[in-house]
Amino acid sequence: MICMSKRAYILLLVCLLCGLKVHAQEKYLGVRYGAGISMIYFTPNVEQQSVVMPYNFGLAYKQFAEKYVGLEVELNYGTRGYKYGLDTASKHTVESQVVELPGIMQIRFPVTKNFKIYVNGIAYVAYYLKNTETYDNNGVTVKQTFDYGNFDNFDFGVGGGLGLGYSFGKTDVTLDARFTTGVAELYKQTVDRYESLPQQIIVSVSVLRRIGRTK
Repeated sequence: MICMSKRAYILLLVCLLCGLKVHAQEKYLGVRYGAGISMIYFTPNVEQQSVVMPYNFGLAYKQFAEKYVGLEVELNYGTRGYKYGLDTASKHTVESQVVELPGIMQIRFPVTKNFKIYVNGIAYVAYYLKNTETYDNNGVTVKQTFDYGNFDNFDFGVGGGLGLGYSFGKTDVTLDARFTTGVAELYKQTVDRYESLPQQIIVSVSVLRRIGRTK
């Protein structure tokens, strides 16, 4: 897996967000809520178990300047993490609180007047607000905040997904599934560790209200 430099990635995300247009044909504003699973792709491989992400929610703004192609911007708050040391008595669980800013290029395929299928291409930037690690110490559960010196609180990534949407008048309800992966290391590279890329699978529901439309 190839990692992208942060500077190049920021340029990609800025170019995507610059696609937002003031005079769009359709504009939507609303909220989303999702849940899923999270892990980290390590090279060399680390035996681990994914962590259930009980929530990933936030605000969403979407616009279509063209009939079939649109852009969506979200501001989300959620959890991430992974489990490791599964073959030991301690069994460590790492959980993080994260703020995310995804930019999504969306292609929609109308099936009927109200029912649509969406294909999403995603680029995101995220910041880790808090990291906690829980493990067993001789039968006692220990939970502590960690801030490893080699940990990068900023995360950049890409992804994709599919969605199903239905329009109820001016309100759009969308169910979507997405996969995202980091393109920059969370942990600094060492002699025995080359890659550490966070990965998530999220299923979410969005409710968006149309706030503007031009013909």
